[in-house]
Amino acid sequence: MPAALGHAFRRLLALPAVLVGVTLLTFLLTGLIPGDVAEELILRSGGQPTPEAVAALRAQLGLDDPGPVRYLRWLARVARLDLGQSWQTGEPVGPLLLERLQATLVLTGTALTVGVGVALGLGTWAAARPGGLADRLALGTTLLLRCTPDFVLGFVLLYFLAVRWPVLPLTGAGTWRHLVLPALVLGLGLGATQARLLRASLLEVLREPFIAAARARGLGRRTVLLRHALRAALVPVVTSLGNATGFLLGGSVVVEAIFGWPGVGQLAVRAVGTRDLPVLQGYALAMATLVVVVNLAVDLSYPLLDPRIAVEGGERDATSR
Repeated sequence: MPAALGHAFRRLLALPAVLVGVTLLTFLLTGLIPGDVAEELILRSGGQPTPEAVAALRAQLGLDDPGPVRYLRWLARVARLDLGQSWQTGEPVGPLLLERLQATLVLTGTALTVGVGVALGLGTWAAARPGGLADRLALGTTLLLRCTPDFVLGFVLLYFLAVRWPVLPLTGAGTWRHLVLPALVLGLGLGATQARLLRASLLEVLREPFIAAARARGLGRRTVLLRHALRAALVPVVTSLGNATGFLLGGSVVVEAIFGWPGVGQLAVRAVGTRDLPVLQGYALAMATLVVVVNLAVDLSYPLLDPRIAVEGGERDATSR
C-alpha cells in the first residue's frame, strides 16, 4: 500500500503539467476554425463587415496579437478561474458552462449507472455458465446493442415509449422521467461493451490458482464467482469505463440534441456555429480536465480492486497476477 500511495502522490504532482498541456492543445485546436471570426460576428449581429469595422473588432478582441501572446493571456485568466465572456451573449463563460455542465454530468452519471448495471448483470450471468443457453443469450443481446447506433436506438425508444405508448416525455428536462430515455440510449450500448469485457475477464480470472485454492477450501460456485473472482475481473472493466467516460461526455452531444436535453454539448454546438471562441475554449478545457481527473481516479483504483497488483516506480506491475 505504501507503494500505491507513492504512485498516487506522483500522479497528483504530474496533474498540473498535464492540465497545462491540455490548455495549450485546447487553444491550438480552437484557433484552427476557418474564416474571419470578427467578420462573422459582425454579420451575425446584423452589421456590415466593412474593413474598418472588422479591424476595430479584431483589435477589441485581441485577435491581431501573436498566438503566444493570446495563449498566455488566456492562460493567465484561466489560472484566475476566469474563462472570459461569450462573444455572442456577453455572459461570463464560467457560470454558463457550469449550469450546462451540471445537466451533462447528471446524464452521464445516470448512463454510467445503467451501463455498470447491465455489465454486471449480463457479464456475470454469462460467465457463470460459459457455453450454455444463458451465455449465448447474453452474448446475443450485447452484440445487438453494440451494433445499434445511439441515434437509431434513440429513435426506436422514442417511438415505442414516447409516441406509441406515451409513458415517458418525448423531449425536454426538469423531472427524472425526462432523464430515462437519453440515459438508456447512452447506457445500454456502454453496458453491452462492458458486459462482454467482464465475461472474458471473469473467465480468465476463474482459471487463476487462487480461485482453485478457494474451491479447494470448499467454497460454493457463487461465492467464488462473486466474492473472489469478480473483484479482480473488474480491473480491465474499470479501465475501459474510464476511457468510455470521455466518449460519453463528448458523445452525449447527439443524444442531447435528439432528446432536447439542455447539456453542455448543445452549448458547444451552438458555439461552433457562431464562432464563439471563449465558449469553445472553456468547453474543451472543462471536458479535457474531467477526462484527466477520471483517468487519474481509475489508475489509482487498481490496487484497491486487486491487491495483487503492485505499483512500483510509477508503473503498474501485473506480473504477480
